[in-house]
Amino acid sequence: MTMKTDYPLITLLTALLAVTGIHCNGDDGDTADADADSDSDADSDSDADSDSDADSDSDADSDSDADSDSDTDTDSDSDADSDSDTDTDTDSDSDTDSDSDCDASLNHFSFFVMSLEAIQQLSMSEEGFGGDLGGISGADEKCQQVAGSVGSCRQWHAFLSATDDGEGNPINAIERIGDGPWYDVNGYLMSEDIDGLQNRRPQGATDVVLTYDWVDWIFSNCLTTELGNCNHSYGDSHDTLTGSDKEGNLYSTDMKYTCNDWTSADVNVQLPIGHSWPRNNSTSSDDFAHWIQAHTNCTGGGGPWGGGDSECNGCGANINLTDTMEDGVGGDGGYGAWYCFAYDNVDE
Repeated sequence: MTMKTDYPLITLLTALLAVTGIHCNGDDGDTADADADSDSDADSDSDADSDSDADSDSDADSDSDADSDSDTDTDSDSDADSDSDTDTDTDSDSDTDSDSDCDASLNHFSFFVMSLEAIQQLSMSEEGFGGDLGGISGADEKCQQVAGSVGSCRQWHAFLSATDDGEGNPINAIERIGDGPWYDVNGYLMSEDIDGLQNRRPQGATDVVLTYDWVDWIFSNCLTTELGNCNHSYGDSHDTLTGSDKEGNLYSTDMKYTCNDWTSADVNVQLPIGHSWPRNNSTSSDDFAHWIQAHTNCTGGGGPWGGGDSECNGCGANINLTDTMEDGVGGDGGYGAWYCFAYDNVDE
């Protein structure tokens, strides 16, 4: 018996299942794709967030570094300001201290012989400067410095002559010191005016300022230093640099007689010198006593107390406080001192 199969129905069911299966697989694929897309989006978002966070952290660090640098700059500026303030304060204090050292009660003080202590201290030498005082301007500066060290408020010049003022004109010591009167630091009168200076001894005070070997020395015969002592107290110390004749004018136009205008300690010359105090306390002759130009220095001949030979270095650095004759500014007894005068006018 032949069976009849309903193939068309089976075929239809098979086809429907196939179609249905395909759709299910298609849904799963879409879902997988969606999941994949979702994962990809999530990863992408996460990466983006991560990058964004990293950028944000980086920016924050950068800002923090910038702030730190800014703070450092600010601190540096603050330190600079602080240093600037300190420098300003220091300068201000220095000026104030300088002013406070100036003592108006010493306005009378207008003459001194440069002390042995000052010469050794300023020259930083046991033998002093010799004839090299840094030029006449250097000698002026030393007068100013030493006078200021004891409280002077005034303007000072060295009593020295020179051959050239920088314009070919001679410099005369007597024209550099004002009109007077002049007093020492103790208040003793040196002279009322120029006329009183142009004498063998200054026409000043006669008060006793020193007793030496049982001999009384009056001020006009025993001129004092910025410290107030007659410089005879150092020993045989009277030879004093002037480069001048007895009137206080330039001794010679030959520069050697001023140690090359006070710039050299090595000149063969019989140097003209004055006496800050007269030898043996005698005012009987210029050679003994003249305070501006007593004689020329160096060993042998030329006068009763030296002034000899042309081969002598009369400008050499030399301090000689004994009764002997040596080469150099100490020559016949001295230490290379010079006179200083205040040349400005002040109200007492």
